[in-house]
Amino acid sequence: MFSNCRIQSSYVPCTLNHNASSPPGRYLLLPCYPNSNDETSIDLLLTNIPIYQLNQQELKQRSIDGFHQSTSVKPINDHERRLFTLSLLWNVNKEILEFNFKRLMYLSNQFAANRVHRFSTHSNQEYLHEDEYTIALEFYLQIDIDLFYMKTCSYRGAQPDIDVPKGLFYIHESQAQYSIIACQQRSCCLCYPSYRLTYRSYQPIIQFRPNRRHSFINGYRSILNCPVTCTTKNIIYVLTCPCNKFDYIGETSVSLANLLSCK
Repeated sequence: MFSNCRIQSSYVPCTLNHNASSPPGRYLLLPCYPNSNDETSIDLLLTNIPIYQLNQQELKQRSIDGFHQSTSVKPINDHERRLFTLSLLWNVNKEILEFNFKRLMYLSNQFAANRVHRFSTHSNQEYLHEDEYTIALEFYLQIDIDLFYMKTCSYRGAQPDIDVPKGLFYIHESQAQYSIIACQQRSCCLCYPSYRLTYRSYQPIIQFRPNRRHSFINGYRSILNCPVTCTTKNIIYVLTCPCNKFDYIGETSVSLANLLSCK
């Protein structure tokens, strides 16, 4: 589907070398603008790139094609009604939502089929269900080339950034505003870690610092989307090896402390 795509963006990413004749695979996973004239080209959406880092063509594309546009055409089914509602909520063009929803479903199904084949899991565990479409699309649209940050996040006590207009696109440089707060329970190995293992080098598993953002080994960044504690469940987490050469990304329905079984 995306094997012969040509990259249109002039934004120079920090986390990989861009060779237009042979685009890296990660470009083929990112959200982009619809392109009805040339299906082999990719105009990256660049939702987390501030306007001062865009060239004139990218600024024009964002201003003309990026934001919600009123229409007299009424949605005729549940799918169209869902996209119309999200278009208003996130202030983004409905055509962008439709195009990237199809893109997401294709990538998600490919990924799910691979996991079912590789790990012999049940298909119900891997494929997206209809009630998960909205949150999956919300995540997907805000996975950018160098930064992941959900500006539209509204759960777990998250509040909109008052310095940024509501919507999918960033105007200014992104700012972290949430922290991981220690639960302070004496039985919590994240608040009170044991240093009996020599590889720990007296470094805690979690750094309880304000306004959390994380940099991966390759320089990719992620900003915490909502306030959490070390007892928060249903999270996506990253663990960096003490050698600083490897990252591990996982998910868990329990807290990180319970997952690590370090109590």
